[in-house]
Amino acid sequence: FDSRPKTPDGSTNDSPVSALYQMQMEVAAEGARTVADVAKFGDMYHTGDGVPPDPEKAFKYWKRAALDGHAPSQYRVGVAYRDGAGIPPADVNLLHKLLETVGCNEMNLNDEPGQSIDAALRWFELAADQGHTLALIACG
Repeated sequence: FDSRPKTPDGSTNDSPVSALYQMQMEVAAEGARTVADVAKFGDMYHTGDGVPPDPEKAFKYWKRAALDGHAPSQYRVGVAYRDGAGIPPADVNLLHKLLETVGCNEMNLNDEPGQSIDAALRWFELAADQGHTLALIACG
């Protein structure tokens, strides 16, 4: 269900009303009370359900839920790292600069590189530890 305003030809409307709707969605996403709700906003931005598709926003909400222990989001974050999809370039550049400056090779779950099989595997393992089926398959 796509509740964005439509033009007579059925396409989405980029009017100020549409912009207001997007701002309301952002406020709602930031105020989500449960991890599952945060993950749903990630799903919405991934599929474009009621909002324009935005891989970076999907990743942002999935990672927020994943850090709170939501297994399906941990799996989705793993997929994003495996495929290199939706990871904000600014974070990647900042991390590489930090690693060059400090000379540190250790990373935590908040600071990971762009596309990374190692990071993906760590996220898959976290989800698999909770019995997430697809993560169990991804871990082999």
